[in-house]
Amino acid sequence: MPDWQDYADLAFYGALNQNLLGAQTTARGTFQSAMDRLFNGGGFVDKAYDPSVGYLTYKVGLALHVGLTLGMLSDSEAQTLGEIILAQQETAILGKVGGFYTHYGQPGPRVADVNTETTALALWGLYNLAFPYRLYLPMVRR
Repeated sequence: MPDWQDYADLAFYGALNQNLLGAQTTARGTFQSAMDRLFNGGGFVDKAYDPSVGYLTYKVGLALHVGLTLGMLSDSEAQTLGEIILAQQETAILGKVGGFYTHYGQPGPRVADVNTETTALALWGLYNLAFPYRLYLPMVRR
């Protein structure tokens, strides 16, 4: 797929892959390019973005995880991404399951439902924010 860097999630997964293969400089460049081109301060406007649907929460969680893993986010950038994610959290009350909404508008109400994939990626980013670690080790080939 020649245009993979035009999709925020694919660019972030690409940066993780590059990092695991030992190409940290390339990984950081891929991540920074995606942030500079696709993040507008409220969400990711990439090739898959549809303004009638809104932003996708999982991409923010993925950006937070990858950015912290690569050491590429300032404290204020990490806080902004974390706040966006937390604003999409469903309060667990009687009859509700909790989790994170899949889509959101900016500014505006949450759209769609909560689901496992979005919740997992949101928590992946938030966990890395609370308990930082860095994956700078290249993948070992056997």
